[in-house]
Amino acid sequence: MRIAVKELNDKVGIKNVDHSANNIMSEVLLYISRNFRSNIKTRDIAEHLGLSPNYVTNIFTKNLGITIRQYILNLRVSYAKTLLIDTSLNITEIIYLSGFFSKNSFYLDFNHIAGCSPKDYSKSGFVVKLY
Repeated sequence: MRIAVKELNDKVGIKNVDHSANNIMSEVLLYISRNFRSNIKTRDIAEHLGLSPNYVTNIFTKNLGITIRQYILNLRVSYAKTLLIDTSLNITEIIYLSGFFSKNSFYLDFNHIAGCSPKDYSKSGFVVKLY
């Protein structure tokens, strides 16, 4: 499991994970990787692990330097990028399969994270898989 978590972190660009919290981080990252396409919240992750949401948030942010929400958004956008390039799905299908629940939030988050619109990205033919 540690290898899978390390590979996921490498793909997202995260290098320095505090090993004292590695077990919790491994469980959090595994839960997120399995559930990022659903409407998960920090509260859900904490309940799954039997920990407080504040504790999970603090460990996550301390170790990765980003919030749980941002990490999930990064995974969703990465997944959407793959679908844009590798499938013939329409944009509405891609939005919902990627875990977004509104077109507006998808377009805003995609533009912010990818630096271009989904249409421009799909024309580029470039994809980096991060999930």
